[in-house]
Amino acid sequence: MTNPKTKDKSRIRGMVFITTLMVSVVVIMLLTAALTLLPASQGMTGSVRDDALAQSAAQAGLEYALTRLQENPQWKGDDNKVVVDKGKDLWVREDRGNVIGLVGSPSGETTMFRIRFNFQNGTNKPNEGLDDPTPSMRMDTPYVSYNSLERGAREDLYRGDGEGARVHKNSKIAGDVPGYSAVVYSEGLAGPGLREVTPNNLVTEAKKLRVSSRVVECFYGRDISRFGDSVIYAGDTVTMNLSEELIVHSGDDSNPRVRTLGNLNVTADKVEMNDGEVYVSDTNGHFHVNGVDSTDPVATLEDSSNKFLELGWSDLTQPAVSDATLPAGTYVWRAVPNGSRIDYYAQEYDPVVGPPAATVSPDASYQSSSSDLASVNGAVRIDATTATMNIRKNVTVRANGTAVGLAVVPEPGFLATRQMRPTIDIAPVAQDDANPIVSSAGDLRFEGRVKGKGSLTTGGSISIQGSSLLETSPSNQVALFAKHDIEVNAVPSELASDGGVLAVLYGSSGSNSNGNLVQNGIQNFFGNEPPTLGVPKPADVGFMGVIYAQGDFRVNLDNGISRGDFYLRGVLVSYGGDYESGSSLNTGPGVNGKGIVDITAEGVDLNYDSSFVTKLKSQGDYLPLEVVSWRTL
Repeated sequence: MTNPKTKDKSRIRGMVFITTLMVSVVVIMLLTAALTLLPASQGMTGSVRDDALAQSAAQAGLEYALTRLQENPQWKGDDNKVVVDKGKDLWVREDRGNVIGLVGSPSGETTMFRIRFNFQNGTNKPNEGLDDPTPSMRMDTPYVSYNSLERGAREDLYRGDGEGARVHKNSKIAGDVPGYSAVVYSEGLAGPGLREVTPNNLVTEAKKLRVSSRVVECFYGRDISRFGDSVIYAGDTVTMNLSEELIVHSGDDSNPRVRTLGNLNVTADKVEMNDGEVYVSDTNGHFHVNGVDSTDPVATLEDSSNKFLELGWSDLTQPAVSDATLPAGTYVWRAVPNGSRIDYYAQEYDPVVGPPAATVSPDASYQSSSSDLASVNGAVRIDATTATMNIRKNVTVRANGTAVGLAVVPEPGFLATRQMRPTIDIAPVAQDDANPIVSSAGDLRFEGRVKGKGSLTTGGSISIQGSSLLETSPSNQVALFAKHDIEVNAVPSELASDGGVLAVLYGSSGSNSNGNLVQNGIQNFFGNEPPTLGVPKPADVGFMGVIYAQGDFRVNLDNGISRGDFYLRGVLVSYGGDYESGSSLNTGPGVNGKGIVDITAEGVDLNYDSSFVTKLKSQGDYLPLEVVSWRTL
């Protein structure tokens, strides 16, 4: 297992290696060119020799692209400046997706490589998200490169066959770019037509003098197994008790997978796996649907221990020291004449005992409609009218006395009296701001709905209720992380008809220009598609992002009167251990009976989305790219 200090050293080594690559790229390219050109300079003349020079220039372009992609897997020639300036030896400029490099050959001639990512079609469709390059950086080559290293979906590979070599809606599609790969076309140019080419004059004299051209196509790929390939990982048995349907699918054009080191037991009217794959214990594991072995798909016996997405506390993005702090303890919503009040107690919450009685004097009370609770103004604010705690910025729960966790709960009778449930509303101040992160060393317990865009991370356990919807961005990746258990409970029976978040979001009013309802920065959970499990109900729960429990993950959306549906878009890991060395938990998935996934609901929709996992382990890590295929066109 990985020691954190060893891991930090490997990250440093990775960063040093990437820096070394950038510094030595000139040497690599010049050596490649020199070794290739030695025979040519001795025995070849005219166009044959120029062809060899052009081939070497194209290869130099691929070396440059490989270095840039290795440094930044999202690179697409968009650094918009002169990146390398080594005089006559090497000069490279990037401009809005187009790259031109001038390479000096051993015999003194200037050669050129060109790489194009820009569609050169303005804002027309298809749109690659780049402004058009400056006129001197436009290219007439039809070969357009494409970077999908951090996306799991296949993408169309267009040719620039319109006027000015632009890509248009009817352009030829020469093939596709597989997920987690990039295709780079490097065109090498050489010959007398480049005699006047300089960094200030990138136009060749191809109409008057000979210019040899060679185009090399190279597909680069990444080993993404470390990022995970499954929508569910369980260190122990997965059990789903459903009254209707289980749907398992993938948004990445890949086969959806479920991996467990135990068994998969499903009770449901219907199971739809969409060409999915199920991996169970390699010893005596089974996949039972309504008590019978599944025939579609048939379970594969495999030890998936080394397939798990591994996350520890040190891998998470956490609030900065300068961010807001919130005193740990118990926050109790109370019904008062004409509204609500929240009382704070500097004590750990005991779910068996319940909240302190109203007769116990609180350490603080808040009753205004806009009271700030955090040390940084505006980070945490309560709205007593709606019994809502608004979290707008990063917050660290600060230990206070014996309290280390955070509990926000209603007093007995609050629901019946106020006919509303407390709400934790997490959303950035502006839609473009970073999603807030709430981090606590102790348990996080919210008896009420949780909604918004952000992350909850804890060194303890997480407990929330339906109806809830928590979405995080791919930049945050993790929606919920607990070093122990995560549990999601049903809407209390006395408010089973309470308006649910998903039900509210799926509507026709308050829509944006795409027809998607927007509320607190959240776009329609279902995109432009109808909900797979039917019209959302008040008791439904949905998460977007990575859900990671180092203990168990349990959902019970049955309150005895009705059941809600459970939606997940991202990845769910019930690890059942802590892979980081020195943890108080045993290392490795599925130890000491932990790692269980147990879901009771009406229906379950599990949608694997790789966009939330491809960056989790790559920040600061060196991940080598591999040449999948290479050819000269």
